[in-house]
Amino acid sequence: MDPIPAVAALAAVLGAALAAVARTRIAFLAGVVSALALIPLCRTALPEATAWGLGAVAYLVGTLLGGYLLWVSLRATGPRLPSTRTIPSLAWLLLAGAAVGLGVAGWPVMIEWLDPSRAPGARAASWLEAGRWSMGAGLALLLIGLGRLLASAQPARLAAGAAFCSGAAWLMVTGLGAAASDVTLPALGLVLPAAAATAAAHSLRPHADR
Repeated sequence: MDPIPAVAALAAVLGAALAAVARTRIAFLAGVVSALALIPLCRTALPEATAWGLGAVAYLVGTLLGGYLLWVSLRATGPRLPSTRTIPSLAWLLLAGAAVGLGVAGWPVMIEWLDPSRAPGARAASWLEAGRWSMGAGLALLLIGLGRLLASAQPARLAAGAAFCSGAAWLMVTGLGAAASDVTLPALGLVLPAAAATAAAHSLRPHADR
């Protein structure tokens, strides 16, 4: 069993958790980019088709561009992020870990609910089964995206939350065994730069008005 999807999923969750608890813009950007950049590695098997490789490269370029635009949107805030009302940092780490555990352990149940014919194979699957970890990472990113980032009033956090939620949807769909089209990955890579560009334009608007 290939351990790369499980390792990538755990690293993506750690990046998302860092983005949730970060108090400096460097830590926030590192968490966002690392969480999103590792998403393509969380699937069961990486296709050898050229279209997939080009899509993965386009996704990575979009993620890096989005990270740069997030940096632009945060320049006016200084080295530290504006504080927002939220639950303690430790609670976010525990919630992210619980989401991963729920996804990994509950994956066979979800498979059986969607397709009973796959239930025996799902129950017998190894704990390193990529679908388990893709589901766990998807739930963790969705929790942080909805509960922490999209609940914030800061444009940069909103942009990251939108990217986390779209990435979580891709992870959960592929984790349940759906064959994602080659075009879905580059399309997913457009979410962060588009949202971050909006956040950057919002942050630069007061300077343009002067």
